[in-house]
Amino acid sequence: MLRKNDVYTCPGCSTVLRVRGTASYLLVCPSCGKETANKSSNIQHSVMPEDWSVVQLGTTGLYKEKAFEVIGRIRLQFRNDYKNFWCVWYDASNQYGWLAESFGEYILCENIFIDMDNREDLSRFRAGDKFVLHNDTTVVTDYIDKCEWISLEGELCHWPNYQRGFLSVQAQNNEGIAAYFNLVRDEKGKFLVGQMVKFSDLNLKSIREWDEWK
Repeated sequence: MLRKNDVYTCPGCSTVLRVRGTASYLLVCPSCGKETANKSSNIQHSVMPEDWSVVQLGTTGLYKEKAFEVIGRIRLQFRNDYKNFWCVWYDASNQYGWLAESFGEYILCENIFIDMDNREDLSRFRAGDKFVLHNDTTVVTDYIDKCEWISLEGELCHWPNYQRGFLSVQAQNNEGIAAYFNLVRDEKGKFLVGQMVKFSDLNLKSIREWDEWK
């Protein structure tokens, strides 16, 4: 069981890792990609590829007076897109969250996966479909794609044990509310809801800076 402040040594490269959260499920060495500790996650994953994200493990932020630290990442590679879901830890409130990021767009989500009964034919989902969320908020589908592979790094809280091949649906509305639907045939899907945020409003520190910025 992973406990806050426990220290683990990666069996692959001997990197020392310290647990930040109180209920983390998985610890994947960011140096070599080796699973270092696993509470109960069965996600099959690939090595994390290099990318252009300015966010990285150890990045800190402040949004609406709530400070957070990036402690892990789940990267979903789709046929025509990708999504980084950065696992964030709010130390003051002992809570997790997710910072979704893709091509400069950021969505800050609570760590709440809500069941969606989608056992019907998944081929029915189309761009422009409307969905009513659990709080009577309506969002409109704007992107649908199939997950080709999953990459993990760092410390992660619970994420549905979906393997690659699931259908991902992105939806949003004019109020900046966004939702991600992860759908698997013959199983209940899950959706994650968040608020679209500007990069500048996240007040990120310890980010990856590129030479072109200097």
